[in-house]
Amino acid sequence: MAKGIILSDIAERAGVSVATVSMVLSGKGKISSSVSDRIIAIADQLNYRRPGVMIDRRLDFRYVTILHSESDRFSWNFSYDLITGLEILLVEKGYYPLVIHMNDRWQAETIVAEIRANRSGAIFAVDYTDERVVPKLEKLEVPLIVVNNGCFQDRFSSVLADDIQGACEGAAHLIAAGHRSIVYAEYERPKMPIVVNERRHGFRKAMDEAGLPVTDDLFIRSRLEEPEELEKRVALLFKGSGRPTAILAHDDYCAACVIGSLGKLGLSVPRDVSVMAPGDVLDYSQPFLPRISTMRIDTELMTRMAVEIMLESITRQKREALVIKTKLQYMDRGSIRKIR
Repeated sequence: MAKGIILSDIAERAGVSVATVSMVLSGKGKISSSVSDRIIAIADQLNYRRPGVMIDRRLDFRYVTILHSESDRFSWNFSYDLITGLEILLVEKGYYPLVIHMNDRWQAETIVAEIRANRSGAIFAVDYTDERVVPKLEKLEVPLIVVNNGCFQDRFSSVLADDIQGACEGAAHLIAAGHRSIVYAEYERPKMPIVVNERRHGFRKAMDEAGLPVTDDLFIRSRLEEPEELEKRVALLFKGSGRPTAILAHDDYCAACVIGSLGKLGLSVPRDVSVMAPGDVLDYSQPFLPRISTMRIDTELMTRMAVEIMLESITRQKREALVIKTKLQYMDRGSIRKIR
């Protein structure tokens, strides 16, 4: 505590009573968020700490906000694991997680007002891509940890899947099974450009390392809202004798769409074509889904790393942005056939 700083000094600067300052700093009483925020900001500026209380910012708040926004309509199964993982770990640490599910109709000011009202001391942004809101979240001056979105890794601590490694090793599994004619299938994701670019780069990397040519005709790109377009592109690939023996898809949702298109051509997986994808988006407990071999994202590790970053951030004055990328793990579900 700065020498000579007492509650009355904070009260004088904030224009409130000493009793009000005491209630806010002890977490008692019902004080408006605007007054509470002003008192806490002044106390921090003066480096005030309550007598007899250890300097541990982890005890200064109890609520943590988890912001969530679906980048794609089908990815809830994956996001659910991240959100519930964060909730479980935060509760174990003595915090109360508050989950706010966002959509494009929410105003940035509304989101910030909700976080202020709950006096959240940290924020996790899961799959969050809204450029309108991020600058306003910065002004709250609390730790912001981005999970599963690389768009803000130059500004905020981020925990991500290593998408280059995942796609590279996924393609390497196909190559190790004897495949030399491999196509890469992806779809447009305007809100997640980095993951699209990194997985495509991972595919190229594996092909280059194996000495295999990478030409434009090895890439299929479509919009998932237009399945007929994907069907036409797949049909063109499998006309004639130079058809590919394997497809690496952007993720397993894309892979499932590709498998559907192959089925309409009378082709089956893995007998006629092997299919592989980085990233588990689908819920494989559902019996009607195709079994696709994937490079699985370790959501448990991601959430654990994210909470550790939060705890470190709130106990340090200088909050440097950390970027942690987790390795994807191979999951064999029988969609790859060895051809040698």
